[in-house]
Amino acid sequence: MRPDDAVATKDDYERYARDRGAFINALAGDLVSKTFLFLGFSFTDPNLEHVLSQVRLTFTNNQRRHYAVFRSRTRKSGESEADFEHHRLRQGHVIEDLKRFNIKVLLIDDYGEITEFLTELVNKYRRRTVFVSTSVADYGPWGETAVIEFAQDLGRALIADGSRIATGLGAGVGDAIFTGALREVMQTKASSIEDALILRPFPQAGDPSRLASFWEDYRQEILSHAGIALFLFGNKKDPDAELAVSDGVLREFEIAGQQGAAVLPIGATGSAAKILADQVVSNPDKFTPALDAHGRGMLATLTNHTDDLKSLITPIVALVRKLQGKV
Repeated sequence: MRPDDAVATKDDYERYARDRGAFINALAGDLVSKTFLFLGFSFTDPNLEHVLSQVRLTFTNNQRRHYAVFRSRTRKSGESEADFEHHRLRQGHVIEDLKRFNIKVLLIDDYGEITEFLTELVNKYRRRTVFVSTSVADYGPWGETAVIEFAQDLGRALIADGSRIATGLGAGVGDAIFTGALREVMQTKASSIEDALILRPFPQAGDPSRLASFWEDYRQEILSHAGIALFLFGNKKDPDAELAVSDGVLREFEIAGQQGAAVLPIGATGSAAKILADQVVSNPDKFTPALDAHGRGMLATLTNHTDDLKSLITPIVALVRKLQGKV
């Protein structure tokens, strides 16, 4: 804290643009490029109003939407009916005036609701990011070409629908999902690569006795970014070169549940995904509380084997949309 730099008097406010011009320019830039949530802010600061006005005048037809949280004005102890009505109407005028700046106000009855509101907001934001858990050592019965094409098209479809993909580039098809997603980003230029993709390739070098612990921390970190976890295939070769269920995919399912992500195992792709899908479908209240009956039915249908993997893409995207609140 630097009390000597506090803005407290009218003179301080009048000199604000001169003394803090760089800050004002940065704030104006953020108001154009980012979405703000104002908490505990009265909107009586003349400098902020000046910045908001300049942004509004510059971007008349394309203003960024912002949000604010106000507590509904209630009658205080000892307050007259006339005074209460005056302050209630005044709050209404402030809310109406903020629409000029494309600021939408959410009214709450109690400050305790803010925690619930922010939790839901964080969950919705996280659900924009879909973590794809997968591992393929055996491509049967579809064959490698069909599996790779499916993975590429799925990555492309998720990005095209506005999702962000997080992946550890799982063996076999992880690179194909990334490739499809990247091609969509590069072709449409609707978002930057950094905004559309979170890549965490699993390191393979190092002391084998410490690698498992490192991978655990790695999985925890990447899954913390996602609100939806999609599980595909999930098989590997064990040390004896025998085909086995991927324990990494199973572990990522556990972590996703612990971190509150919505889980979507696609049983039709077999292996670990099939095992997980059977668990989810048999206990929907535990594993898919965010899905309605129709969504649960769609997920149950995706446990059935298909000869055409690409037929899974449309219902997978539809389920992701449901969880993201787009439908």
